[in-house]
This record gives sequence, structure tokens and C-alpha cells, in this order.
Amino acid sequence: MTYITAGKKYADEEDPDKLAVLLWSSTELSTDTREFCSYLNQSLRADQDPPLKDAVVFARQLNKSLVGPFSPRDKAANIDGGRWPCGPNAEIGISTKANVTWRGTALPEQHLDFFRTKGQQFRTNMFLATSFDKHVAEHFMQMQFSMKPSDGRALWEFQFEEKNCCHVNFIGDDSAVQDEKEFLLTPYTVLTIKDFIPSTDLEVQPHHIIISVAPDNKGPPETLQLAPWG
Repeated sequence: MTYITAGKKYADEEDPDKLAVLLWSSTELSTDTREFCSYLNQSLRADQDPPLKDAVVFARQLNKSLVGPFSPRDKAANIDGGRWPCGPNAEIGISTKANVTWRGTALPEQHLDFFRTKGQQFRTNMFLATSFDKHVAEHFMQMQFSMKPSDGRALWEFQFEEKNCCHVNFIGDDSAVQDEKEFLLTPYTVLTIKDFIPSTDLEVQPHHIIISVAPDNKGPPETLQLAPWG
């Protein structure tokens, strides 16, 4: 349905990279009101067969749109401004803040302590969707909070070295929802907690968590702990 609605003409054999992005970003709902991306990330987090075997096939295809076959510095030289968050005053790549993207989620109280530890390094075991636009993240955050206030809410600020990350890409051009301005990170991306600003009243404001994104996932050890929440 996403393929038809978007009016795309991709042939699977000729353009599987763009087709994978289109399906990842699909807003079509299953019978239990979930999107495809939700099922995919659930399979990756669970890390168990049989669904994992199919999930990693799709994940590898999607990763081809996110991971460059070169070093972070080489990739930085090849990223045009429109595919990097260049700030509110940029001619292209307009974003809320330069070298920063945003994510809005629920955040249950039992996971707060994990994110309070400044300097803690970890990996996220799923595709991590962020946005150039802070308002997009706030919309998703508020939507989840409205459905289940007991799970809390958090606004995540992801900080990057300027045009220096080899496992992320802007997929807005090929997305089924281009206005989300999505900057998508690969599974097992390495993140570091820079700051945790707790909320004293979640009805008034969310928790604010500032995260530093590693330029290259190959450097840090593979044995890093995994995030308990996405």
C-alpha cells in the first residue's frame, strides 16, 4: 500500500536501496495498529530467530543507504549541505540547530537511572530515527505521552561532530513522510550521555537528554552495554 500510495516506480531489482527506505518509513498500519518499522526494531532488539533472520536481510539493505564505504572524514567531504543538519540559517540542510538532531519518546521511570550517568557510553540495538526539526520530535513525544502518561516523556538531543559520522544519513528525500526530515542511525550506533536534565513536572516539560554520537562505530568495543530504552 505504501508503494502504491507514494506512486513510486522502483523496480525491486534496480533500486532496492530506495525501496527499503520507503518501506522503513511507511505509515501503513497492521491489524494491531503498528507500523513496519516497529516490527523491524522489535525483531532486532529481541535478537532471536526466526524473525531475526528476515530482519537482518532487510536491515542490511537499509544500511546500504546509511553507511558509507569510506572513513568519516572522507564521507564528510562528500556530504552535501542538504543531507546534514546545518542549522536554522543555512541555505540548504536547514535544521533547528547545527550538527544536532532530535528524538521524542516515552521514558518509563525504571529506566531513568541508566541515562542519569554522564559520560556513560552504550549502543542502541535498533535503527534510531531522529529529525532535523525539533518540532517533529516534540510531536511524536507528545503523541506517546497523551496515549500513556504513566510512561513519561523525554526529548533527546543528538550532537554530532560537524559532518563527521559514517553510519547515518538523511532519508527525507526518499521517505514516505518527507516532512519528518529524518536522519536515521544504524543499529548498534555508539552513543555517550553528555547531560541529563530531569523534569520536575512531566505535564509541564519533558526530561531532556543530551547525547553525543560517535563518528565511527568500529572504534569503541563491541561489548558495550545496550540501551534499555530507545
